[in-house]
Amino acid sequence: MVDQYDRDGFKWTIMRYNLPGNFGGLEKRAGKGCDGCRFFYDTLHDHLYRRWWYGPTPRIEPIAPETKVHIESRTGAVAQYDLGIENNSQRCTMDLKQASDLKFQPDFTFPINPSEEACWGTALGWLNTCITEHASCIASATAPILPKRIIDVLPEDEQTHARLILPVTNTTARFVALSHCWGSQEKNTGMVRLTSENQTTWQQNGIDVHSLPLNFRDAITVTRRLGIRYLWIDALCILQDSTADWVAAASKMADIFGTATLVLSATSAKHCDEGILQPRLSTCSPLLGPSKNWFLARPRRTFTTLELEINAGHLNSRGWAVQERMMAQRVLHYTPAGMIWECNAHLHSELLGVKAEENKKLIPNLVAAARRRNRQDDQSDPVSIPKATSSRFWPYPLPQRPANKKKNGGRLIKAGASNNSQGDTGTDAGVFLGEWFNCVTLCSSKDFTFPSDKLAAVAGLAAIFQDSLPHAGEYLAGVWSGYMATCLGWAKRVQYPSKLPSLSNQAFCAPSWSWAAGDGRIVWLQEEEDSTSSPRAPRSSTIQSALDDEARLVEHRIVPVDGDGPSHLVGAEEGSYIVLEANCIHPSDLSSIAAQCFYEPDWSEYAAGNPMPENHCFDGEFKFVQLGARSVDSKRHSRSGPYYEFWGLHLHRRSGPDSGFRRTGLLTCKIPYEVGRSSRIMATRAKEELYKSLPWKRERVKII
Repeated sequence: MVDQYDRDGFKWTIMRYNLPGNFGGLEKRAGKGCDGCRFFYDTLHDHLYRRWWYGPTPRIEPIAPETKVHIESRTGAVAQYDLGIENNSQRCTMDLKQASDLKFQPDFTFPINPSEEACWGTALGWLNTCITEHASCIASATAPILPKRIIDVLPEDEQTHARLILPVTNTTARFVALSHCWGSQEKNTGMVRLTSENQTTWQQNGIDVHSLPLNFRDAITVTRRLGIRYLWIDALCILQDSTADWVAAASKMADIFGTATLVLSATSAKHCDEGILQPRLSTCSPLLGPSKNWFLARPRRTFTTLELEINAGHLNSRGWAVQERMMAQRVLHYTPAGMIWECNAHLHSELLGVKAEENKKLIPNLVAAARRRNRQDDQSDPVSIPKATSSRFWPYPLPQRPANKKKNGGRLIKAGASNNSQGDTGTDAGVFLGEWFNCVTLCSSKDFTFPSDKLAAVAGLAAIFQDSLPHAGEYLAGVWSGYMATCLGWAKRVQYPSKLPSLSNQAFCAPSWSWAAGDGRIVWLQEEEDSTSSPRAPRSSTIQSALDDEARLVEHRIVPVDGDGPSHLVGAEEGSYIVLEANCIHPSDLSSIAAQCFYEPDWSEYAAGNPMPENHCFDGEFKFVQLGARSVDSKRHSRSGPYYEFWGLHLHRRSGPDSGFRRTGLLTCKIPYEVGRSSRIMATRAKEELYKSLPWKRERVKII
């Protein structure tokens, strides 16, 4: 059938081609191995049911086997190809691509079943190549120390499918760690898990594999087929009825996932019983045309990046998965588009066969150094800064040490000085602290079943950074005492103020000064504005405190959660506090002089728009604690002229036995000044006039 019409000044021609037979025949031919029929069936079925992108709820009734299927070709302003069925307005648009334009060739013999021998051979080939040939991966290929508990999937007793063992201290062997999503509480209520009652039985009699959720059974299958004997799964290797054991394990997550020979990622499974080895979806047709240079691709498949494919998986929306993937040396992802291999050197896809350039990453570099220290191979092993200018998880340039600058007496930065420790962006501290901010930003944007798990979900990362960040000081519920002023300058980013968490409805998650208090994506506000040079990196040393004295930590108390090991890394209970000595003022005094006051609220109760209306959050028991200041005279930063800017914490006094101040947001004030012969002199005069006209006080403030 051919039809023509005019639209937007173009003449469009529509040609409809009916596929042979009907939908039932299409399904049968796809099952018999026809790649073209399989592509059309998967594309049509997936689009109409929205199974991949929008969950399992179907948009239409099941397609009857006798339903006719057709392809429509539309040519006009652009070429467009639609796949649809009779008597239904829903159509799936397909992209026509030229194979010669791609940097890589799609694999058109993509197996639908991930358990086929070809798939096992591909995965095993990736693993062996990584261990033996990748220069940046060989160092982590040696057998690591086994965790406290581990599952033996290849026991000597053939009648026992798997057995829980407690290895002798410092026992080394290769093992696989499973990264997966437990699912909602309804989904995992009946999930088999390790408890104090069944631990002895699992050690003596083994584990009934058939009683395990499908994800766990598939993980055992993959581990066996890769020739690895040991498997670590959180639900089977951590006592789920022991808070102490959970706390101890949470602080060691980075070591477990960082030293595992392979991390197996159930990337697309939404709950523990969905399975890993699920049939995959065809994403492109066989090569078409006389030259075999064209093919049709499913919608929303870019064929340009595997990172998007991985991030589309449900697992990567979960907060706990951030640390697990970030620490891993090698990850085998199972997605609807096939297996994807990710390691320190390369990205491989079963579908696309793409190999990325070598990508040196900072955080796995820290893990490798920590691992060597733990194994006592090199007690004094320094952590070297990678030569690469970017991180795998933050694609923008990171600051590097200038070649013409030397360390001052072996010290990279001034220890304990809040603003000065923001330091030179060329220092090692700048790189490490910037990476810490990246980790927090990424983790805070994910979902947590229990919001109180935020600090626990980065406890392993915190343990690594505590050993690697120069002059880090103490870890105080997500912030470093050595960089207190910088670390406290965070703000929550939500689309609308109404999306902010409610203080009245929020259970205690962390102290108010911690980014883990409440929900919301965390950014460092001032770092955001300085992103033209090095995003998320600590600011330049030219940004100095406006007063002679800086905000500094004088006292603190962290009430750790109950448990073994470094429990202060896992969380902080009520009763924790910090005391800052800083320049303070009542916010109402700022509204009379500042040209602009931008308020970034932490809680919905304190949200009233941005910029802040007159007198809002200024009256009452509030306090402003200065964290930093700077002069901005570059046209690159300001179109309206130079200005002086300072920022700090907006606090609200809390009454009761735990009297003190609660953080309610971040406040930034901008004061413009005239351009003179010397912008530095004019900025200094503006600064002096500012502080002469305001009633600043040097006070000690307790924040809870």
